[in-house]
Amino acid sequence: MPMDSESIGLARSSPLFSKVARLVRFGIVGVTATLVHFGVVVLLVETRLLSEPLFANLIAFSCAVWVSYHGHNQWTFQHRRRSSRQFLRFLIVTLAALGLNQAILYLATRPLGWDYRIGMLLVILLVPLFTYLLARSWVFRTKT
Repeated sequence: MPMDSESIGLARSSPLFSKVARLVRFGIVGVTATLVHFGVVVLLVETRLLSEPLFANLIAFSCAVWVSYHGHNQWTFQHRRRSSRQFLRFLIVTLAALGLNQAILYLATRPLGWDYRIGMLLVILLVPLFTYLLARSWVFRTKT
């Protein structure tokens, strides 16, 4: 049975719809930042601008952070005001994510001897979950 415009409006105003929509927006911003991250690493390593994946990863991560902060602040969590406190929290989460990111890539490429792309795949799968949970519950938390 098709929904009329009033039913659709009610569905959009539900708390569940709001949470799902925020998660979808987080995913879109995250995928965009991830593509920037992965693309910059591959570009730097494959063109030999930086042959060391760990150094390339630092630069790529910084590029992805810019995309991520602005996307999440303006769209995912829809914060129109920026504060130094919010940015400091975002920076703390970002640096923790960078540490996790580097640790995963290091373990994958050094002790395990895997190709750096496998390490990056693990980073792509694990780090976004970590950052979403902290961004939702701490950085962009709304007062209830």
